[in-house]
Amino acid sequence: MFLLIMFGAAIAAVTSTDIPPGNRIWCYYTNWAQYRLGDMKYTVEHMDISLCTHAAFAFAIMNKRHAIKAFEFNDEDSPFQKGMYSKFNALKSQHPKLKTYLSVGGWNFGAEPFTDMAKSPETRLTFIKSTIPFLRKYNFDGLDLDWEYPADPSRNGTREDKQYFVSLIKELYEAYKEEAQKTGKPQLQLTIAAPAPRVKVNEGMDVKNFIQYLEFINLMSYDFHGAWEKNTGHSSPLYPLSREKGEIRTWNMAFSAIYWNRIGVPKSKINVGLPFYGRTFTLVDPSKNFLGAPAKGPGQNGTVTRIGGFLAYFEACEMQKKGGKRHFIDDQKAPYMVLGDQWLGYEDKESLTIKVHWLREHGFTGVMIWTMDNDDYKNMCNQGDYPLTHAVVKALQETDHLPKNLPDVPENNNLNRICFNKTNVYCPHWTDLQKYVYCDTIMEGIVGKCNDGKKWAANTSPCVSETVRRCQ
Repeated sequence: MFLLIMFGAAIAAVTSTDIPPGNRIWCYYTNWAQYRLGDMKYTVEHMDISLCTHAAFAFAIMNKRHAIKAFEFNDEDSPFQKGMYSKFNALKSQHPKLKTYLSVGGWNFGAEPFTDMAKSPETRLTFIKSTIPFLRKYNFDGLDLDWEYPADPSRNGTREDKQYFVSLIKELYEAYKEEAQKTGKPQLQLTIAAPAPRVKVNEGMDVKNFIQYLEFINLMSYDFHGAWEKNTGHSSPLYPLSREKGEIRTWNMAFSAIYWNRIGVPKSKINVGLPFYGRTFTLVDPSKNFLGAPAKGPGQNGTVTRIGGFLAYFEACEMQKKGGKRHFIDDQKAPYMVLGDQWLGYEDKESLTIKVHWLREHGFTGVMIWTMDNDDYKNMCNQGDYPLTHAVVKALQETDHLPKNLPDVPENNNLNRICFNKTNVYCPHWTDLQKYVYCDTIMEGIVGKCNDGKKWAANTSPCVSETVRRCQ
């Protein structure tokens, strides 16, 4: 049953001071939501910024000379009206603790302009010098780099992008530090939108050589599955399916968050992404509507967002009102909905609460929302305005009924703990010296036993490639 539970009046009155100290809610605002039809047009004036500690304006771009520039006609001020940048940063007059950022790039902007800009010291300097007066003019607190993705061959990236990215981040930081020292102003901060798939991280992210220069990373822990595939799958699962094998077991929020931490990013610097939208499919056969069912393409356009294969949360509510049936994937802790030949994997208040609780129990202090305008800001779901964002705040506030002492890996399982990010190696059993664990795929292990009463030697390396080295 699709949850339509109303939060009480106390939650409806949440203010920014209700977000527990030490926690962050990073909210993205998009400058294209203003083109939605009718009453669903979304601009800065519609934001409930009290639900955010940090907010980013998406997106700015670069011109052909590699200087930053506004994208929409009304982003900047004109002689006739205040632009959206000014209105966005004016929110700080009511919420002085709010930090604002300008995000540059994005999926549609592509990766090639970043490569062209970052590949030489001269072009990097052009970009860097252009950002400082631009950010200061409109009172932004920092820059959010959204290069999707460095060194990704499917996006025409180059191997050299990995080093270019490090150089760009380091030089931006140094320029911002120097400008602050000269002017006495607070230093402009620097963040990045970070890929979730391990393959893309390894391809383009030299984390240990740039993380010291970043305030945060915003982890895009979504779009693991979508209509580009031939079978239905959830876009943003918390955990893997129990039946999944190999690399696909890493395509989930829990693995991605822990992986970034394991490769050198402090948990205090990671804002883990929560999507307020879902990915849709058109089923080949409506009677075969299970998770993993054959699909023939993207789902129908939403009535408001008008994008194939994509529905905002309030459009998911519309689907439910038309008779859509909600299901819950217990392995992945995520819901999906079916209506005729339409299949939607999405987030709701229940799944987001589970995700935020998991993050809290594992020491993560920040979440990132993509995006505020995909929440139900007009109470179409009859759950109050911004029900998903309120659910996130409530989950951060709750102190009772949280699970305790969860392991860092996506299942409460010693085999998975031992085999996290290991393949084709043998490791000691967690209690029995006559046993060992063979890690055959990512996060999955098989228990073996030493022959002839032999024991797993404790004086060699923890994990090895051959059992003979340890059974003695």
